[in-house]
Amino acid sequence: NNTTIWLHVSIILVCTFVISLLGVLLGNFFNRLLKGKYEIASIIGGVILIALAIWVVVSHYVGI
Repeated sequence: NNTTIWLHVSIILVCTFVISLLGVLLGNFFNRLLKGKYEIASIIGGVILIALAIWVVVSHYVGI
């Protein structure tokens, strides 16, 4: 049904916009918090990505 497709597209559009907006706002907040120290922000971001990857692998194989 064509209406159902547009409903799903609209939901995905709104969710993507909200999550992107939150990312921009959090990025600006942490930039002000760290006072432009990009090296620290890169390290923190890397640690978060590594932690997420480990969590995904562990939850996939262990079944948490």
